[in-house]
Amino acid sequence: MFERFSRRARQVIVFAQEEARALDHAYIGTEHLVLGLVREEDGSAMAVLGVLGISPGAIRERVLAQVEPGEQAPEGNIPFTRRAKKVLEHSLREAIAMRHYDISTAHLLLGLLREGGGIGARALEGAGVQTQAVRDASRQFLSGPPGAEIRDRRKRRPVGGFGGEAAGGPFGQPTETAQQLARIETLLHGLADRVKDVEQRLAALDGGAADTKEATED
Repeated sequence: MFERFSRRARQVIVFAQEEARALDHAYIGTEHLVLGLVREEDGSAMAVLGVLGISPGAIRERVLAQVEPGEQAPEGNIPFTRRAKKVLEHSLREAIAMRHYDISTAHLLLGLLREGGGIGARALEGAGVQTQAVRDASRQFLSGPPGAEIRDRRKRRPVGGFGGEAAGGPFGQPTETAQQLARIETLLHGLADRVKDVEQRLAALDGGAADTKEATED
């Protein structure tokens, strides 16, 4: 199921959980997804924002200006809010609409903007990020010539919730990789049925576009 999330998109989820924990929040909201997104500096989302002249630092400042520290983050994994779950659903819709198999960080950015009502969207819009401009730039960027940054056509091992990757993994040492992927899979496990339903409905509407496998690293 979650093999759809690119290597860097998965890292954004890990960063989002870290940001929530750093703020002592008991949830992962759209604000944490934005903070995680701007930490992943090599992803397609940051490349798109760079083209549009948007500063990641300015986005981070706007998010932090709208949140207050909590009392204490819970032990273990932190759950997503309803709005954060909608962001991931919208990200999948954006990927399918672009005939992309993987959900990249650019799709996550579009999902945040499409959700519209959360702190994350307000911070992005306040920094001058416009949905259509991001969508147009993302289409151009992600459909460009293959490269190490935007495409990864290496075969993924068919094991684990995300399918795994080449030896050594996307986050560093093999042990660290396994731990990170396990954390993400646990975080996203509750969304499995909802995402599967979205995939099936959109595939039916789009004539099977959900099975188009133009896989991108990001």
